[in-house]
Amino acid sequence: MGTSFTYETCRVGTNDPFHKNFNEPLGLWQYGSAAGVGNTAGFLWFIAKPGLTYYDTWTHEFQHALWDKIMMFKRGTRLGLEVYTEGNVQQSETWSNNNLAYDVGPYYFNLVFDLNKEGNATQNLTPERINTRAKLENYYKGQLNAQEILDYASAKAFIQLTPEEQAKLATRVNDGASWESWGGMNATQATKWKLDSLEKLYDYKVILRPLNAWGVSVRGLNAPSGIGGNDYGYESIWVTRWYMAHYDNGYTGVHASKRNLFEMLGYGGVDAYVMYGSKQSSSDLDAIQKITKAKLAKQWTGKNTEWVDTKK
Repeated sequence: MGTSFTYETCRVGTNDPFHKNFNEPLGLWQYGSAAGVGNTAGFLWFIAKPGLTYYDTWTHEFQHALWDKIMMFKRGTRLGLEVYTEGNVQQSETWSNNNLAYDVGPYYFNLVFDLNKEGNATQNLTPERINTRAKLENYYKGQLNAQEILDYASAKAFIQLTPEEQAKLATRVNDGASWESWGGMNATQATKWKLDSLEKLYDYKVILRPLNAWGVSVRGLNAPSGIGGNDYGYESIWVTRWYMAHYDNGYTGVHASKRNLFEMLGYGGVDAYVMYGSKQSSSDLDAIQKITKAKLAKQWTGKNTEWVDTKK
């Protein structure tokens, strides 16, 4: 990377005292056509032309450096690095300014903006709604409960359709090591599988994925056919996952990993979120087993945000 400073092209301007008198003399800001950040000996080294220009970039790169220290309580990171940024903590300036031109239903924590409830926002409308652990857990528990009711109702309706109708609507998931891909199914397959129960929808990895979902991302306006475990992109709340992609011996694609993080937060609170995303677990399977076992073996006090052991 070069070392030409480009404050004049950025929103902070040439006279910002911090960048002019600290970053520039110490060489902590370098020009580059891409963006990145490193964390060395307590310093955050930014290498990004758009870092000062775009709030999205700043929050994305800053989160790379601080994810383990803040969100994972210093327990290490188990998933691909991009799982923790876009579609999680990164603050999208376009969406957060109520400019959701496409109803893509993104999952993410809104930590900064007041959103328009008449718009297309699908996450918390204000930062205050999730600004304590108790309120955060309450919000995502409610979100998960609402989604599960809707998923159940849609699944019951889906299994009443003819195989020809099912084939026109459904998407099938293929999941594996650090990868997830999606494809259709035909009426012959639907007839053979006899998709007449919720269990069969899970067994044959059937989901609903509207074409508008995942629309606004680095991949443009077309839903991708597959995505890796350390890739960019937002998981969409409009994707009906009757089957949750996962990998028993590691982690699966980035969209499923993000969805699983939010669902674990709703299911078991912050502890479950950290268990799934950190090195407290060794794989998707290990994380889910530990989270469900902990919830079955413990009970919620109802008075605070802690679990207490249930006496046998």
